[in-house]
Amino acid sequence: KNHYNPFNEACYLADKIRELQAEGVPLKEIAVFYRLQSQSEVMEKVFGENGIPYEVSMKKTIQDIPVLKWMVKLLRFCVNPEDILSAFYVLNDRDYGERLSKKQAWKVIKHQDSDLLCKSKLYASMKGFADQINKIHNPEDLYRYFEMDEYLMPTSSSFSEDKKYVLDLADILFTYIREKQMPFMEGLMDYLNSSALYGVNILQKDIRSETESVKLMTLHASKGLEFSHVFITGVNYGLIPLHTKDFEEEDEERRLFFVGITRAKDYLELSYYTNPDYYRVIPGASRYIQMIPTHLIRQDAGEKTEVNLQELKRQIQQAKKEGMPASLSNKESEEQKAQDMVSHKKYGIGKILKEDDLIIEVEFENYGVKEFMKAFSELESL
Repeated sequence: KNHYNPFNEACYLADKIRELQAEGVPLKEIAVFYRLQSQSEVMEKVFGENGIPYEVSMKKTIQDIPVLKWMVKLLRFCVNPEDILSAFYVLNDRDYGERLSKKQAWKVIKHQDSDLLCKSKLYASMKGFADQINKIHNPEDLYRYFEMDEYLMPTSSSFSEDKKYVLDLADILFTYIREKQMPFMEGLMDYLNSSALYGVNILQKDIRSETESVKLMTLHASKGLEFSHVFITGVNYGLIPLHTKDFEEEDEERRLFFVGITRAKDYLELSYYTNPDYYRVIPGASRYIQMIPTHLIRQDAGEKTEVNLQELKRQIQQAKKEGMPASLSNKESEEQKAQDMVSHKKYGIGKILKEDDLIIEVEFENYGVKEFMKAFSELESL
C-alpha cells in the first residue's frame, strides 16, 4: 500500500485498526512493524490522539546501536588484519574513534603517511592487538586497552550510555569464549563470525502479549512472535533495507524483512511512502517488495485476488530449511555453482551469480542482474 508520508499512514492505520476492532479482531492480535525505533513516534502520537491503546516494544541489537557497529568493525580488523574495509570504517567514522577523513584513513591503512601513521594510536592498537591478548582478561581490560574513554565522544550526552553498551558487549563476548572453552583469539573470531552476533539483545522492553493493545515494534523485536494482523511500514530503500556497507549487512536486512513477513498469521500489509520524511530514504517501493511474485500481492487498485498468506509463509520457511547454504565447502564448488544456468519465462536464459538459503541473484543478457526470493523465483535449471 502506498502512503504519502508517515503521518498520513499513521492516520490510515488508526482508522484501519478501528475497522478491525469493529470486526472482532482483538487489539492484541494487531502489530505494526518498522525498521527504526524512531518510526514509532508519529504512530504513538496519532494513536494516542485517537484513543487507541498501544504498547511499544524496544529491542536493540548490535545492528541498531551505532557504537556497537563501530566496535564490531574494530574487533574484526583486530582478528583479521586483511580486513581493511573494517579498519577504514573504524578510522573514518564521524562519531567514534579518531574521526579521520576518508583520505587520511586510507593513508594510514596503506602506510602512505608516516607522520599520520604515528599519530593514529587507535590503528596501532588494532594492529598490535594479537600481541597483547595475554594482558586482556576481562571486559574492563579490553576497554582500557583501546583507551575507549578517548574515542566514545567523552563530551557528548550519549557517552555514559555508549560506554555501558561497549562494556556489555565485551561481557557477552567473554562469556561466549568461556562457555566455548576456546583460546581468546580463536573464540573472538568464532563469535564475530557466528550468526548469533547480530541477534544479541542489548536492551529490551518486552510487550505483554495478553494486554489488549496494538503492538508497535521494530522488525528485530518481532522475532519469535506471531499476530493475526501485521502491518510492515516504510518498505522504502533507506529503511527496508537500510543503506548498507557490505554484503553481510545486506543479508541481515533481507532476513529481517522475511522474518517480519512470517510473523503474520492471517493478514499482512506492506506499505511504502511517496514522501518518506526520513533522511536518505528513497521515495517509492523498495526492491524487496519486487522480490515477491505479483500473483502473491494484491495492490491498492488491483484485482480482488485472494493471497494465500499461509502458503507464502510456508514457502519462505521451507526455503530457509532446504535452500542452498550461502557458503560452499570449497572454492571449486563455489566456482562451479556460479556457472549454473537457469531460464525464466520473462527474462530468458541467465547465469547464477550467487545464492543463499533465501535469495538467488541471476544475470540475464538483455535485462542485467535480477534478485529473486528462491521460494518464488520461477527459475528452471538448465
